[in-house]
Amino acid sequence: MTASRMACSRTTPRTTECTIPYRTLHGNAALLAALGRESPPVRYPDLAEWGAVADDLVLSLGEARRLAVRGQDLAGPSPAAGIDGMWQVLRGLRVLQLDPVSVVARSHLLVLWSRLGGFDRDDLDTLLWRERWLFEYWAHAASIVLTEDYPIHRAMMQAYRTVENQRMRDWLAANEDFRYVLDRLRDAGPLPGEAIEDRAAVSWTSTGWTNGRNVDRMLDFLWKQGTVTVAGRDGLRRLWGLADFPAVGICRGRTW
Repeated sequence: MTASRMACSRTTPRTTECTIPYRTLHGNAALLAALGRESPPVRYPDLAEWGAVADDLVLSLGEARRLAVRGQDLAGPSPAAGIDGMWQVLRGLRVLQLDPVSVVARSHLLVLWSRLGGFDRDDLDTLLWRERWLFEYWAHAASIVLTEDYPIHRAMMQAYRTVENQRMRDWLAANEDFRYVLDRLRDAGPLPGEAIEDRAAVSWTSTGWTNGRNVDRMLDFLWKQGTVTVAGRDGLRRLWGLADFPAVGICRGRTW
C-alpha cells in the first residue's frame, strides 16, 4: 500500500476518513487484526486462497497511518531471525527498488537493514538466485519482486510487447537481426552485456547516457518484455539469460 493508493476525504472539520483498496487477504488480515478491525467480506470467496481483492476499507486517519507503518514493517513485532525474517519482510513489501548509488550501502540493502537490523546478504542471494523466490524486473523502476507476483508482472511484460513509441519501433525494425542476442544467451548464457557483440545495423541515438549503447537498449527492451531476465550478478554487473518463468498458477511459496 502506498499513499497514492489511499483516498482521504474530510467529512467534518474534525473527522477524516480514508478509503484504502483492500490489497489482498494474505497481506492485510494480520494488520487489520492489529488495529482491532475485522476483515471485510470477500467478493469472490472461491478466490480467497489466491489473495482475492475484497471490498475497500474505510478507516480513520489514525488507523490508516498505523496500517501504512505496520504494512512497511516499521512498527510492530520484530521479524523472525535469519532468512525467514527476510522472507516475511519481502512478502510484506512486495517490491524492493534497486539503485546502483551506494554512499553507505545500496538502497535495497538499507531498506532490509531498517527492518531486520543486521542480516546475512547471502540470504538475499539464496532467495534470488538459488530458491528463485524473487527475481529482478522493471516495476516502476529496476526492482526485486516476488515470483509469486509473476502474474501481475506478466501483464506488464505483455503490454511492453506492443511498442507504442514510433522511434523505438523504427529502431527495432531496422535491427531485427540484432535479436541474435537470444541465440547467444541460449548457447552461452548467462552473460554480462559487454560479452555480447554489438551487431546493430542502426545505432540508438539519444541526448542522454543511452546514446550508442545498442546492446544495453536491446537487452532492456527484451527484459521488459519478459524474454530475457537477470539470471545472476557479478558485483553490480547483471548477468543475462533467457527467461524461464513458471506457469501462472504454480508460482506460490518459497520455490517453483
